[in-house]
Amino acid sequence: MVQDTMTPIERYEAVLNKNSVDRVPVTPLTQTGTVDLMKASGAYWPEAQIEADKIVKLAWAAYEVAGLEGVRAPFYIYAEAVACGATLTKWK
Repeated sequence: MVQDTMTPIERYEAVLNKNSVDRVPVTPLTQTGTVDLMKASGAYWPEAQIEADKIVKLAWAAYEVAGLEGVRAPFYIYAEAVACGATLTKWK
């Protein structure tokens, strides 16, 4: 197993500056609200979609439990569609 010699911020800055890194940074691009992370954090859907403290607990579990450098909230991809003007009928 590779030993981390950089912090997540150092790793990202190095990548952005095209410098070498100790390992490839891992960032969630869609969402990390998995059942395992819900169990680990104690924050479950649907409350973790709308209650700020639960959103934070579930998002932070991606870093603390899964070891991902980045966290992401919200946990769905509808926010981007709505921001671009889409009207959604199946998600309330």
